[in-house]
Amino acid sequence: MILFFVKSFRYFRRQKETRENLIQSEVERRVKGIVETRLREELERRKDEIDNEVKRRVDVLKRTMEKQMLIELEKRNNDEMRKLIGKEVRFI
Repeated sequence: MILFFVKSFRYFRRQKETRENLIQSEVERRVKGIVETRLREELERRKDEIDNEVKRRVDVLKRTMEKQMLIELEKRNNDEMRKLIGKEVRFI
C-alpha cells in the first residue's frame, strides 16, 4: 500500500514538474513575442529620428575628415613651396 502512495506521489510530482516546465516555456515564448513586437513598433516609430541622427553623425565625421584633409594638403603645399624656395635660393 505504501509503495502505491510513493509511486503515486512520484507520478504527480513528475506531472507537476512537466506542467510547470510547459507553463514556463509558454511564458518565455509569449514574452519573447511581446518584446519583439514592441521593439519592432518602437524602431518603426523612431525610424526617422534614428535616420536623422545617423545622417547627422556621418555629416559631422565627413566635415572633420574634410578639415583634416585640407590641413594635410595645406601642409604638403607649404612643404613643397619651401623645397622650391630652397632650390631657387641654392640655384641663385
